[in-house]
Amino acid sequence: MMRKPTRNTYLGTFATSLFIQGCTVLQGILLARLLGPAGRGEFATVVLWPNVFAGIGILGVNMAIARFAGQGLDSGGLVKTAVKAALVTGVLSALVCSLLLPVMLPETKHNLLPSAYLFVSFIPLNHLALNLQGIDHGGGNFRWLNATRALLYPVFFTGISLCWWFATDKVFWVVVSLLVANGSVVLLRLSLKLKSFRHSGYAVTSKALIKESYPFVAASIIAILYMQMDKALLVWLLAPEEIGWYVAAFAAAGSVNVLNSALGIVQFSAAAQADPGCGFASLAKVLRRGGILSLMAGGLLAALLPWLVPLVYGADFSPAASIALLLLPGLILAGLGGIINQALCGQGHPVAGVISKVLGLVVMAWLSVALADDLGGKGIACGYLGGELVAFGGSLFIAMRFYQNATWKTLIPCKMDVKALLEIVKIKFN
Repeated sequence: MMRKPTRNTYLGTFATSLFIQGCTVLQGILLARLLGPAGRGEFATVVLWPNVFAGIGILGVNMAIARFAGQGLDSGGLVKTAVKAALVTGVLSALVCSLLLPVMLPETKHNLLPSAYLFVSFIPLNHLALNLQGIDHGGGNFRWLNATRALLYPVFFTGISLCWWFATDKVFWVVVSLLVANGSVVLLRLSLKLKSFRHSGYAVTSKALIKESYPFVAASIIAILYMQMDKALLVWLLAPEEIGWYVAAFAAAGSVNVLNSALGIVQFSAAAQADPGCGFASLAKVLRRGGILSLMAGGLLAALLPWLVPLVYGADFSPAASIALLLLPGLILAGLGGIINQALCGQGHPVAGVISKVLGLVVMAWLSVALADDLGGKGIACGYLGGELVAFGGSLFIAMRFYQNATWKTLIPCKMDVKALLEIVKIKFN
């Protein structure tokens, strides 16, 4: 049964995202302390391409399953569809990634190939987890969606702690820990769906699944390339130590988006259940309130970053503070743009939300390559900001054209937005 998003849904999803962000920050601190700048850069290099191929190779199947769930299709049949599809896309993507890894990593970093090959097994695990997650996401079952989202982080945290005390090749064993954490999420999601395997419900045919996922293929490829472009440029343009600074800066500044990630998750479900072309007023309200809180959080974080980064990550990561300040506005735009893209995906128009990302990719790559020699990680951060400016502006323009009766006026913050935000934190508006 589908569940309409309520205020408790937003709060619960935000609380889960806040918990996840807290775990992510803590794990980032431990990784920085455990591996140092060079080791942190090596770890980022190892996990880069399996993540890219996982995102591309899933071919939008998880989004298609979420759409089917949002339309009220039988969850028992969808579980069988999710597992079968994950085995096909996951194994094929892992094989392609394994063949291309020696080409995708610079020769100076080929010493990391054994760890990278091991992490390729992440791809089928990721596909299975995302397909099963799509059933809860599209159907509005946010209780189990949030519970399974949160599980990854405590397990990975435990693995990092064990590596601290017992591991000799720390990068390798941190990779193992991340695989175990992803495996635990898959096991939990499968255990929650065991009854569905004995259910004789209608399974989506391959033809129907391909037809529904087809619009998401291009969107998935563009989105994953856009998300990972700066990391790929880091691997090819910078030394491991500089990669470590950038990754630490990205994690420190990325905490500003905890709210927007939660809003985007709920917005997909709301959009999937809305009539085609309808719901811009709801999207605009979410963007206004997300923007207000993001600017407040961003201003506070900008004031804290110069002394917080070396204090938390260690003196070796001091150069990351200036990189984080450059990344901060781009990350805020990325979070708000993610809300728009989730809404368009929920409406069944994923490509519309990522068309502007193509131009954003070009801007990001051009600026990064032009500035990396002189500015290092700061140059790539400037490229990231430039790309996000283009991508967010384009996504907003496309949304305005797509939704019926959309007006720019509805995006202007009002007194009711402030009142609603104060009520959420249980403060009376006078």
